[in-house]
Amino acid sequence: MHFGNQSIKLISPADCENAPKKKFLKEFIMAFATNDFLFVSEYTSEDNYWNGMK
Repeated sequence: MHFGNQSIKLISPADCENAPKKKFLKEFIMAFATNDFLFVSEYTSEDNYWNGMK
């Protein structure tokens, strides 16, 4: 997946499609890494606090 001038490579086992929890974690990690806060907010509570890294 590419965004801006950077890219992300997520390596995971091929069997993720047959394991719903693994598939969700893969999707969640990608959404978080690409700032897809709409997806992330659908699966987290409103009282989460995200501390940005510097």
